[in-house]
Amino acid sequence: MACSWNTHSNPISLYKCSRDLIIYISLTDFLTTTMNIFQLRSGITIFIFMVNIVMATTNSTITTDVPALYFTPVMFGAKGDGVTDDTDAFNAMDAQLAIAKGPVHVHIPAGIFMVNPLRTPLRELAPGIIRRKCLIWLRNDYSKVTCDGVIKVLKGPDYTTGMKIGTEWYWAAVLIRANYCTVDGLNFSGNGTGTYRGWIAKQANLRWEGVSALGTSDHKTFHVGNKAVNCTIIEGGGQAMGWQFQKQALIANNIFQDSSGAGFSYCEDSILMGNTATRSHDAPFIANGRCNNIVIANNTSKHTTNGSGIDVVGCSNVIVKGNIIEESAGWGLLVSYSVQQQCASRDILVTGNIFKKNCREISVPMHGEICVGSPYTERDLNAANVVVSDNMIIMDGSRNKNTGRFLVVGHGVKQLTVKDNFISGKSNGQKQALVALLPTRNVMITGNQWSGEGIVNIDLSGGIQGERTVTNNFKMTCVSNDVSTKQGLINDSEK
Repeated sequence: MACSWNTHSNPISLYKCSRDLIIYISLTDFLTTTMNIFQLRSGITIFIFMVNIVMATTNSTITTDVPALYFTPVMFGAKGDGVTDDTDAFNAMDAQLAIAKGPVHVHIPAGIFMVNPLRTPLRELAPGIIRRKCLIWLRNDYSKVTCDGVIKVLKGPDYTTGMKIGTEWYWAAVLIRANYCTVDGLNFSGNGTGTYRGWIAKQANLRWEGVSALGTSDHKTFHVGNKAVNCTIIEGGGQAMGWQFQKQALIANNIFQDSSGAGFSYCEDSILMGNTATRSHDAPFIANGRCNNIVIANNTSKHTTNGSGIDVVGCSNVIVKGNIIEESAGWGLLVSYSVQQQCASRDILVTGNIFKKNCREISVPMHGEICVGSPYTERDLNAANVVVSDNMIIMDGSRNKNTGRFLVVGHGVKQLTVKDNFISGKSNGQKQALVALLPTRNVMITGNQWSGEGIVNIDLSGGIQGERTVTNNFKMTCVSNDVSTKQGLINDSEK
């Protein structure tokens, strides 16, 4: 693609022509030129890695098929050799992003770019809140980051310097604080420097994130239409993608390893889909606190080292569908109350998932593949209007008498439907499949099938208040100490 100069231009703009970079600026601003360097009167040196410039008359105009301003860290001196600390080059690039007018396109070319989070700029995230928060900040709507190379945290520096015991430092390779931005194909490695196994009270905790997305600094206005796709985030320690105050957001087709997955908080109308997580240090897929209209679908997780496979806490109108969750330290799925945002979960549909041999940690309270309600705290309402249907459950009750349950009902549950689930594997010593050891209001348990040895129990000894139906469950029998509950039960599964 040929490009030309417009001599009536205003301040600097960078454009991309095919794979070449050009500059759009008044001819009178040049002092010297070489093949690759333009020196401006302002003293700024621009490195141009291209040759396809066609000079035209002073009345010609510039044309381009990509309106975004184009940047790479190499333009600012980054080596990408896997050895050199390239933080200064990224800082210089980010300084130009800060003054850019309109959308920007940041491309990470092939190479391994080593960075030191301690040497990134202090940023004011909200009035009076100043942090070292990120390497690349997308401030303008319709901006994007693409990647062929890898951004990697340097080993060696003591990143906990100045941190208090028990505190956490969240730092991201990319921070989005605009609308309709895209991060596509980011490759980021914490290089083993992040904190593992979740939050640890006796040390400072390093939380390296791949992509963070935040709302406005007043924490009242949502950003819209942002997405992160096809990224690989490894050894981060913190959430690979932690997003807050977003609408119509998409986190899809990413790979997370030895990080803490991806999650939404204070988000609406957003999707978490098609992601793969291995050895996450907390729940890899999260809707946490005042989220509304969220889809968590077609994700896979294996062997979390801490926490559940999926957390839905303090959210409403959430669909959890088509996920495969295996060997989590905690539950395969937790539907409960958000302590952070102080709200219950409502209107949750859990369908078409596979939960396999979760709750590996014996110490997990209310042990089961799925936990609905709070496993810890008694409240009047922790979860309401929850439907668990058409899932495949593979239990492992081989470790002790309290392990290997299909579903456990915790504190504060109202309106629970459990139907048409297929349950296999090994039951525990008490032959428990579904357990409600605490008072629960309005329950329907119907059409569930146990394919393992013998008959397993639906244990409702905690008592059911209000409407209750237990019927047509295959090879499952009901156990209850509540006389009124017994009178309300219909269960013909033993025919």
